[in-house]
Amino acid sequence: MSARFNNPVTLQPDQVGLNLVVLTTERTSNTLSADGREQLTMNVNLSTWAAATTVSLAVDVSENGTTWFPMQSESIAAGIATLTPLIWRQAVSAAELWSINTPIGAKFFRIRITSAAGTTDAASVTVRLSNLGNG
Repeated sequence: MSARFNNPVTLQPDQVGLNLVVLTTERTSNTLSADGREQLTMNVNLSTWAAATTVSLAVDVSENGTTWFPMQSESIAAGIATLTPLIWRQAVSAAELWSINTPIGAKFFRIRITSAAGTTDAASVTVRLSNLGNG
């Protein structure tokens, strides 16, 4: 088996399709290729804050770019794993930056972003894709 080098790629907000998007409604990125990479980092820049109380991000994955599946989170109680759509929710009260890291195992993905109570709040998202090591 040959070594798999990291070879990261960074996609800027205009490539992602989330460049200074106003969060009045849920916004969805362009369809993006994971290109054989297994680690996804989303860097969020809430550059304009007015009234949002939270900003939420979710990732959908697809093997064909047409049928989408929301990434799932699990909670375990009494040996039963209960799945729910995975949503990263950040409480906000000012313009700020944050980063989210997650594994990704799909050919394509897209990012959905929205806010609660934000009518003029604007955000941009940069994406970094990489491999975790050799395999």
